Amino acid sequence: MLKPSSPAKLRSLNALRFLAAAAVFGAHLFFLAGNPSTQPLYTLFLVKGASGVTFFFILSGFILAYGYRDRLLGARRADDALGRFYLARFARIYPVHLLTIGCAALLSGLTVCLSRGPELLANLLLLHAWVPSLPFMGAFNQVSWSLSHEAFFYLLFPVLLPFILMKRLTLVLAGVGLPALGLLAIAVFAPSDYHYFFHLFPPVRLIEFVSGMLLFRLLHDHGLLEGGASSTANAQTARFTLLEVGAVALVGTSVALSNYVTTNLAASLLYIPAFSAVIAVFALARGKLSAWLAHPFAFHLGEISYSFYMFHLLVLIVMVRHFSAVGPIGIIVGGFMATLVVSHLCYTFFEVPLRNRINNWLPVRYRDQAQAA
Repeated sequence: MLKPSSPAKLRSLNALRFLAAAAVFGAHLFFLAGNPSTQPLYTLFLVKGASGVTFFFILSGFILAYGYRDRLLGARRADDALGRFYLARFARIYPVHLLTIGCAALLSGLTVCLSRGPELLANLLLLHAWVPSLPFMGAFNQVSWSLSHEAFFYLLFPVLLPFILMKRLTLVLAGVGLPALGLLAIAVFAPSDYHYFFHLFPPVRLIEFVSGMLLFRLLHDHGLLEGGASSTANAQTARFTLLEVGAVALVGTSVALSNYVTTNLAASLLYIPAFSAVIAVFALARGKLSAWLAHPFAFHLGEISYSFYMFHLLVLIVMVRHFSAVGPIGIIVGGFMATLVVSHLCYTFFEVPLRNRINNWLPVRYRDQAQAA
C-alpha cells in the first residue's frame, strides 16, 4: 500500500496497479468465449489481460527494492529489520487472502469445503501454486495462486537484494540474463502443453520479480529516482509524455505479438520488456499521463486494486449464477461496478484496519515505512 504522502514517483505508478487488475478482470470474462459474436474479442484481446499478473510481479520487485534498499542493507539497518520486513509482507497480503477464502467457501458450500481439506490447507499456507494441478490450485479463490508466488518472492527478497545491488553490474546482468536466455530457449522449443511450468510454477515467474528489482537498480544508479516529480518546461513535458505513450504502445505491441508466438513464451518472457518500460517511464513522473495517474481518484483506485483483484472473480461467479438474465453486457458492467464497491468497502473497513493492527506490532518508528511499501 502506498500513502498519499508517498513520493510523487511512486504515486504515479500506483494507478497502474488498478489498470493491471482491470485487465485481469477482462481475462476472466470466460462466458464471452462461448458466444460466436464475442469470441474473437475475447481470444484475441481480453484474454491477454492475464499478463496483468506479470505487471504485478515486476512492479512488486521494483517497489520493494525501492522501499527496502536502505532498511535491509543500509548503515542504519535495525537488528530486527528482517522480521519487520516479513511481518509487513504478511500484513500486506494475508488478511484479504483469508477473507476471500471464506467468501469462496460460502459460495462453494460446506460439503464441498469439507471434502477439500488438502486444498484448503495449501491455500492457508500459500503453497497451492506448487502443486501442478489446476483443480487443486484453483480451489476456493482461483486468483490467489499469484499470492503463492508473491510469498515465495518475499521469502527470497532479502537474499536477492544484496545480489541485485552488488557493485559489479556485469555480474548482476549475467546472473539475471543467463537464466532468462535459458528460459527463452525452453519457451521457444518446449511443447505447448507446458502451461503449468511457464505460467504457474513459482521459480519460473521469479524472473519477473527480479526484473523489477534490476530495473530499480538501473534507474537508481543513474539518479533518476531521486526527489519528487520534476516541474519541467512544456517542451520537456511533451517529450516525456511521448515516452509514456510509447511505453504504452509497446505493451499493445506485445499483446499483438502474443498471437504469433508460442503460448510458453507469451506466458513467461514476452511482456517483461514492455512492462519494464512502462514502469521505468512512469516512475520518472514527468509526463502528462503520469500526472493524471497521480490524481487522488486514480491513486485511490490503485490503493483498492489488491482487493479488486482478489474479489473480482468471486463477484463474476455470483453475477453469472444469479444475474445471467441481464445478459453479457449487464454481467460485465454490473460485475465491474460491484467489484469496485466491494473492493472499496474491503479496503476501507477490513484491509487497512487489519494491516494497521498487524503493523502496530512494530515499533512506532517503523510503521509508516512498512505501510508505504
